[in-house]
Amino acid sequence: MPKQASPGHFSVLYFASAASFTRKSSDEIPAPLTVADLYNHLEGKYPGIREEVLTSSLLTINLQYVDTEEDGLDTPSKIINEGDEVAIIPPASARNAARSSGDEARIEQEILRTEKHQDKQYATKEAKGFLAD
Repeated sequence: MPKQASPGHFSVLYFASAASFTRKSSDEIPAPLTVADLYNHLEGKYPGIREEVLTSSLLTINLQYVDTEEDGLDTPSKIINEGDEVAIIPPASARNAARSSGDEARIEQEILRTEKHQDKQYATKEAKGFLAD
């Protein structure tokens, strides 16, 4: 279990390729920040992380999935507050990260929730496409 962030900060947990890219399993970042500002902060701290990791990763805040778009954020103004826990989970290796992190049950739950959300989005897009024909 990661330690609580220092006062005035939030924690960021890195899994799989995010951990490999940063060479860390976690970071503390001054709060508050918007999600868009977090991405900019991480890009400044770890040049290339946006393209190599963030654009294909899942993002959670306090175990709640944050919907992102490929080229930008759906919720750029979503605020990350002091004490929050953000997780960056690359989808291709999310299950492997969970197995090796010791937080398998928590991350598995988040993966299932995210997959369910993505399935709903896909079904909605398919239905809209079908209705448009």
